[in-house]
Amino acid sequence: MDDTELIDFASKASGFAYSGAANPRIDDALALRLAVKLSLGVRPHGPDHWHQPNVAVALWGFGDKSGRVTVEHGDDPQRATRRAITRAAAAIGGAMP
Repeated sequence: MDDTELIDFASKASGFAYSGAANPRIDDALALRLAVKLSLGVRPHGPDHWHQPNVAVALWGFGDKSGRVTVEHGDDPQRATRRAITRAAAAIGGAMP
């Protein structure tokens, strides 16, 4: 799924109108708003995590799209968190009719 599809499906899931310049992949406030709207559970794991530093976003109660989106973040946890939230929202939006 490319970035345009991610934004389109996240918009569909949330009811918010995103664009290339104003979207949750690049804006912390929009990502938080999206996570709250969809009741997503966001859990960052720092450098002491047993596997790799990552952020996990849980999406439960969405039928076959329930589960978890995990993005490793290296040295940019904010970017990874925004990406994981957007990917989770896109999974929900992509499953909608």
